[in-house]
Amino acid sequence: MVVSGTASHVSQEDRDALLSLCYEVKNIFPSSHNRNCFGAKPNGKKCAETICELKDPSEHPGGC
Repeated sequence: MVVSGTASHVSQEDRDALLSLCYEVKNIFPSSHNRNCFGAKPNGKKCAETICELKDPSEHPGGC
């Protein structure tokens, strides 16, 4: 299987499944974890809600 670009045609459900099987994809394409984080009109607020480092530290006491 080859993943390239942002895979904008991939549903969020399939994207989550891919990342659970091949988490390296998130390292190669950091914004690909959520469709709100890329494209011509990204949704910054919704994207930020999915990024561990941008959440309140009390939500992830073990770190990201």
